[in-house]
Amino acid sequence: MMKRTLLTLISVVTFLSAGGDIAPAYPSSCKNGLYTYSYLPNSGVEHPCVDTGIDNGISGEALLHKRVHYRASLYMDGGELTETSRRVLDDLLQKMAERSYYVSIIGHTSYYEDDAHVVPLNGWSSFWQSLGGERESTAQEEADEVNARIGTVYHALMQAGVRPSSVYTENRLARDPLATEATAAGRYLNERIDIALYY
Repeated sequence: MMKRTLLTLISVVTFLSAGGDIAPAYPSSCKNGLYTYSYLPNSGVEHPCVDTGIDNGISGEALLHKRVHYRASLYMDGGELTETSRRVLDDLLQKMAERSYYVSIIGHTSYYEDDAHVVPLNGWSSFWQSLGGERESTAQEEADEVNARIGTVYHALMQAGVRPSSVYTENRLARDPLATEATAAGRYLNERIDIALYY
């Protein structure tokens, strides 16, 4: 009982010190992300946190308890949204003008080879891993590229009047591929921004 009272008191003090009505900004850290951060529970293989550089208005944990209303993938060409993706984003903004939603912007890229990802089981596994090809960019350059795409979508939402307190961002790097990495078309599909509306 005393523990619960102490936690309540701490919560009230925190609320009052924040001004009482100010929505907290959650850092873009991955501690409580919307997606899982390890391959398998207790595997010991964990993905490093990738800071998007944008303070989240809502935590990923809070979004897990909300219902998804709309979901789409956006693609870019030369740093700009493709025409199709621009139309999808306009449709999303129209929905947001009609009703208040929370938004998640999750960035992805194509395969980046990390030592923790390579499992040299046999000749066949090495063959399939080699299909990803050699990368000329570093892990940091990949992270920066994904963050730039996330930033493009985020700033488009801000220009349209979306409240920062309703937006969540996360950089997933190459953890969630949609297609094969063996072809340029597959890698293009993996280099996407997943955007979703929650209520």
